Amino acid sequence: MATTLALHPLNLSLQVSHVSALVAAGSMYESSGQYGVGHFLESTAFKSTSSRSSHDLHSLSTLNGISLSAANSREIISYRADCVRGSVPLTVELLADTLRNPLITDAEVQYARVSTVCVH
Repeated sequence: MATTLALHPLNLSLQVSHVSALVAAGSMYESSGQYGVGHFLESTAFKSTSSRSSHDLHSLSTLNGISLSAANSREIISYRADCVRGSVPLTVELLADTLRNPLITDAEVQYARVSTVCVH
């Protein structure tokens, strides 16, 4: 599984940056019995990690002007963040923590199951 972390200053005169991590783990990599794993990972993105609760992660991002999102496609799962320029180091830290130290709780799994069933 390949992961790429990219920092894209869209316009140097703007005070907003975009940080993304692209993981080669889209639906094309799912085999029989694993269908929906990409959607599940998207649904559980930016939840609890071994160092932060879901509430702490969302509070920290909100207080620092960071907007977090995730999406999946056939080829990749994308973890994205838009932030004010001064929050880039924290944004990279939050993305890295989400990718390297996920700690998905039972409640978060149940929520992801319900949202997956309701969507599809």
